[in-house]
Amino acid sequence: MTNPVIEALMLARANDRLVSLKHEEAPRSWSKEAKLAFLHLPPEIQVYYVSHEKQRDRVVRRAQNEAADLRKQSPHSKNQKGLQMAILKSPPLEERIEKLRADIDAFIDARVATEAKECPGVPVVMLRQMATSRSGACQCAAYLHIKQQEAERAA
Repeated sequence: MTNPVIEALMLARANDRLVSLKHEEAPRSWSKEAKLAFLHLPPEIQVYYVSHEKQRDRVVRRAQNEAADLRKQSPHSKNQKGLQMAILKSPPLEERIEKLRADIDAFIDARVATEAKECPGVPVVMLRQMATSRSGACQCAAYLHIKQQEAERAA
């Protein structure tokens, strides 16, 4: 385990050495160990690394700015913000599920009423059970099954 005081002193000494020798400073993104190793590189290599890192930073910064500008110009950015606001303002999931189930029940009831007119004498309870049992008695699955049958008949 290294001593943090010694590391700090070595780093300070290395920085002093850089200033006195007019060497380049190691790239900011590098770790302490890498910065110390940087000091042992020949000055020409140090200059190359620093210029390369600066160029890379400029390219990355330019790309980030261009991406931000495109996001601002995109019509989807406004839609996404609107969608996020809608989600935040929407009622709790439980309420939405209850509303959806009520809508599906109303759809199934209307479908059963239509079939009851076509099949007089068959109890409505029986028609509803037939409509929902084909899909495992799940209301959502029953709705999807009925809609699929309607689509197949229409085709």
